[in-house]
Amino acid sequence: MPAITLSTPYAQSFDSLALTPVGVDLPWNNDSTLPGWYASRSVYRVGTGSSNAGALYSFGSADSAERALGSVASGSTGTIFYGARFINDTSAPVTTLTVRYTGEQWRNGGNTTPQALDFAYRIGGSDLTSGAWVDVNSLDFTGPVASSTPGALNGNDTANRVAITGNLSGLTLAPGEELWLRWADADDASFDHGLAIDDVSVTIGDLPPAAGVTLIESNGSTSVSEQDETTDTYTLALNTVPSGAVTIRIVADESQVQISQDGVNFFAALDLTFTDTTPATITVRAVNDTVIEGSHTSILTHTVTSSADPAYASLSLPSVTVTIADNDVSLPITKIHSIQGSGNSFDPAFGGIQTIEGIVVGDFQIAGATPFLRGFYVQEEDSDADSNPLTSEGIFVFDNAFGTDVQIGDKVRITGEVNEFTSTAGGRTSSLTQLRNLTEVVNLGSGNPLPTAAVLQFPLTGNLEAVEGMRVTVPEPLVVTEHFELGRFGQVVLAANGPSNQPGTDARLDQYTQFNAPSVSGFSAYLAQLAQRRLILDDGQTVQNPDPILLGRGGNPLSASNTLRGGDTVTNLTGVLDERFGDYRVQPVAPVDFQPSNPRPATLNLGGTLRVAGFNLLNYFNGDGLGGGFPTARGAESLAEFNRQRAKTIAAILGMNSDVVGLIELENDGYGPNSAIQDLVNGLNAAAGAGTYALIDPGTPNLGSDQIAVGFIYKPSRVTPVGAAATVPDGFGQGAFDADNRKPLAQTFRQTDTGAEFTAVINHFKSKGSSAGKPGDEDAGDGQGLSNGTRLRAAQDLAAWLATNPTGTSDPDYLLLGDLNAYALEDPIRALENAGYQNLVSNTSYSFVFNGQWGSLDHALANGSLAGQIAGATKWHINADEPNVLDYNTNFKSANQQSSLYSPDPFRSSDHDPVVVGLNLTTPTNQTNPINGTPRRDTLIGTAGDDIITGFQQEDRLTGNAGNDQFVYVSLRDGRDIITDFTVGQDQIVLRPLLQSLGLSLDFASAVNGGYLSLRNRAEGALVFFDADGAAGPARGTALALVRGVSIAALNTAANFGF
Repeated sequence: MPAITLSTPYAQSFDSLALTPVGVDLPWNNDSTLPGWYASRSVYRVGTGSSNAGALYSFGSADSAERALGSVASGSTGTIFYGARFINDTSAPVTTLTVRYTGEQWRNGGNTTPQALDFAYRIGGSDLTSGAWVDVNSLDFTGPVASSTPGALNGNDTANRVAITGNLSGLTLAPGEELWLRWADADDASFDHGLAIDDVSVTIGDLPPAAGVTLIESNGSTSVSEQDETTDTYTLALNTVPSGAVTIRIVADESQVQISQDGVNFFAALDLTFTDTTPATITVRAVNDTVIEGSHTSILTHTVTSSADPAYASLSLPSVTVTIADNDVSLPITKIHSIQGSGNSFDPAFGGIQTIEGIVVGDFQIAGATPFLRGFYVQEEDSDADSNPLTSEGIFVFDNAFGTDVQIGDKVRITGEVNEFTSTAGGRTSSLTQLRNLTEVVNLGSGNPLPTAAVLQFPLTGNLEAVEGMRVTVPEPLVVTEHFELGRFGQVVLAANGPSNQPGTDARLDQYTQFNAPSVSGFSAYLAQLAQRRLILDDGQTVQNPDPILLGRGGNPLSASNTLRGGDTVTNLTGVLDERFGDYRVQPVAPVDFQPSNPRPATLNLGGTLRVAGFNLLNYFNGDGLGGGFPTARGAESLAEFNRQRAKTIAAILGMNSDVVGLIELENDGYGPNSAIQDLVNGLNAAAGAGTYALIDPGTPNLGSDQIAVGFIYKPSRVTPVGAAATVPDGFGQGAFDADNRKPLAQTFRQTDTGAEFTAVINHFKSKGSSAGKPGDEDAGDGQGLSNGTRLRAAQDLAAWLATNPTGTSDPDYLLLGDLNAYALEDPIRALENAGYQNLVSNTSYSFVFNGQWGSLDHALANGSLAGQIAGATKWHINADEPNVLDYNTNFKSANQQSSLYSPDPFRSSDHDPVVVGLNLTTPTNQTNPINGTPRRDTLIGTAGDDIITGFQQEDRLTGNAGNDQFVYVSLRDGRDIITDFTVGQDQIVLRPLLQSLGLSLDFASAVNGGYLSLRNRAEGALVFFDADGAAGPARGTALALVRGVSIAALNTAANFGF
């Protein structure tokens, strides 16, 4: 085919190139695929920029008919050439051609070096590669994107394309003579970009004058002075006569200069309208202010705001930089220690407007979208500090985006108003001395030595106000003792070792009653000691729910894989001592290098042949059990949240690998197919295999009336339930489980491979969070908190109820588990210990953290017969140590954090650590046979072995027969029984459950001496009386039993009674 003719303007859009299939070699035929166009390749491909394969390309969006001709010269493919062949088909020589095209970039190859298509032409010749070519750099296309991140680009986007126009001048193209235009894409070093040409046009003749403006400053620059408000001028003119009016707006970037068109009336902004090329003169005048700025500048911007001529509509116009001479004088310098004074707020003699100089020691200005603290801290140089230890040398400067950027080490001069910034949190108010309403921030130089940091010594008995706003450092190791507000406010509480630190623990703060008997005076003194061991570490921000959360291990942000656990340590902490939101706090000036001193625990290894656990699930509520019903009264607020909670809970339970698990804070919605406990069993079995776990159904629609309940799951392959589960009946004992405490659940289990049995009891006592309004429930200030009386009565009723053998077991082994909401030395735990139960885990073990103080609310206690069968017991620290922001909740978390802060692992599956016990069960050689009566009159006859006989209410006739028999009394309503065959020194009248139901702690001697227990002669034998308030009280005694055939003298010994 003949060459492209020049007698008429030529245009090529490349839209006839193939748009499918992508990435397949298609034939390229010179002068045919595109008439008049040639390439150095015989094939080309359809591409979107996603491929880095070296080739000639038809570039465009997927399936779009808008195409461009381009290339990727990767993979040592050599230079790729493509271009067009033209002929002068006119009767006169062609001396000038105008070439226009659009360069487009369709791929960023990951190379940070820009790459170009090289433009050249040649007169005559027969191909694109041979002969001499004239290089025209003004028509080269250089790709606008060059970054290290490879990927496809849309070449049709404005940011990825460049319009190119130029003249080929000085040509001598005779009639009939041919001319070649070509673009060359070289195989550049490293990865190549994808470059293309589009919308090529070629016409004979010169370019018409381009639209634009000419800006001429009268003296080659523009300078003004605040003194006398001097002026300067410049002119602005259009380069061509527009086809319609063009309006240009001129704006100053600050209130430092004003502009005028007539030299009389001055404004901060000005609109000029042009209809021809006549220049406009703009007069610039300085604004005489009172700010000390030194020589400074202002920028005048020019923007086309409206244009009837399309050529001027989108023009980018030059700006003018105005240099301004200042005429203001600095105020006298006030020392920071003079402003701070020796009190808790600034010295009023140095209030009002003050000017300070000092070194920036903490930079917390606004950075992008993050406000940080909206200011910075300045401290006097060491040479300017005073000798008064009570006056601080530092101060906070609230610049609130004043506009002068500072960095640590800068020496600055600042003028502003002295002020106390007050803030409140948790009922506590703090006051921070600051400068605000700034009028001057002058940087006097960078890289200065920092003032010496004040050393904070623990215990913090000194006056922290004296170092407010100053550099501080803590040489000794500090441990994380609280991270409750890490996700919400980005802060943690650190603690140092101190006198109140207990042996066997790290430096974390302990709960008082975990190691100390309750005491009003002792607790008050203890809290005072704790206050001297704690220090808040903040993140230098005021935002809530920061993303990222800066305080994680190793100086890196927090994530599910980079936690920050209680007990992790930091040494040589350095920052600025701030005071806000009710506390002094350190604001760090560099990433904080927390060390993993408390690593996440590995798999449990307790020993024993059977494993039992108690686990507070933190409100496991499954909606309606069908995927809906959210939010519920507690727990997850949506199905998505519940699924996250469920995955973590299942991981935790499987990690315990326990054969029996007592569960706490289950939704109290029964035991049907849609219940919460059945949902959990389903999830466990889906993960561990069908039939791995089963649940205990106590045979009641609900367990008590609370929204939450306890429950049991177990492994049928390892244990078998013996008999029915039991719970405390309403009205039992003191009624502790009628309303305020969740009802316990007891179940006897038989170990499959040994046949040995034990009874597990799962419990959840009333929390410390509120008062149940019963006797002893107000906070006594002794460390036990609210509702201690209700919890104590629960412990007493629990022990009394268990003494009745509620499951009917013949095995004496009992294991109590659960969240008793009482620390190790509090009254409820002591009551259970007095009833014969032993706490299996030492006081140094914890399960919960509250207010930065660690202790155990979750316990495992065994009675005497089981205590010798314990192989090991521990708290599995998967939850209390972990920040609560790593839990399943999605509230207050960004989309990124909902992913980065979550993992379906056991960690932070709840707020309580599970307690796990290993057992080596044995079968008792002498079985004790429980024999229970009813609330009616009964005749109960024992066996030839050892019997536990409980008649309960009404007058019962009790016969023990042979063996060591126990006659048990639970309440005063059990009285006036007849014991027909009591053997002195062998049988016992057991009063322990009765005492517990009355809240009494007595032994035989104190019961007799106090008038509680008395014996009276009757013809048939000895009559046993019990008086609930002893001899000193007004109540009358109750006859419990007539012991036939036994005299008072024979019966009146401690061996015959069980206390």
